[in-house]
Amino acid sequence: PDAPHLLLPRQEGLLSSSFRERGISVDTAPLQVASLLDGAVNLMEEADWIIVPSAHTIWAVREHGWSFPKDKKIAAIGSTTRQLLEELGLTVHLSPDGTASSKRVIKMFEDGDEKVVIPGADDLSNRLHKGLEAKGYHVTRMPVYKMVDVEQVAEWVLDGWNGGRYDAVLLTTPSVARGYLKLLPKRDVTVLAWDEDTARVLREAGVDVAGVASSKDDTGVDELVSRIIE
Repeated sequence: PDAPHLLLPRQEGLLSSSFRERGISVDTAPLQVASLLDGAVNLMEEADWIIVPSAHTIWAVREHGWSFPKDKKIAAIGSTTRQLLEELGLTVHLSPDGTASSKRVIKMFEDGDEKVVIPGADDLSNRLHKGLEAKGYHVTRMPVYKMVDVEQVAEWVLDGWNGGRYDAVLLTTPSVARGYLKLLPKRDVTVLAWDEDTARVLREAGVDVAGVASSKDDTGVDELVSRIIE
């Protein structure tokens, strides 16, 4: 039989390859694009630590005409982000392996009272902020971009969606979930969420969420794979 098909509305990366390694056929197609925030302010010089949550953050910082200061300690969330920072010649002092997880980053920080600046999206979850403040750090968020819905979904995705190509769809963030609700017509597919924040957005819209990853790592991927092949 054909491998189960998963629609993953995000860029190609570690997550899509993790599902493919487990025998799932994956189509990646972002439903949102990053857009620079007007009036963003560069606060990185004030930091002892800079935490970089995503590849989009690196893009936005550079598009604003700024660079990451080389004399600061840098933490990256996820190995793709770490790799991109290293390609820019930066030393990444702290980064959990695998897919992005703020929980694992918080765990890697020892108690301290240094200044932490987190550049990122305007709707970045405050989990990182709260977790580091609880360990004594002084945390400032630095919004540099926002996610906006694509003007129209790629035709091949819509055709596949309407033609029953997909057994499941995995939504990875609350904003991607909102984009999904707006851009894709309702269909009888298994809807999965990468975390509870994302699942909440879907449930509030009346969507039946078939599975939520308990952690953003291989365990979470395995849980969702078993939901897809049920």
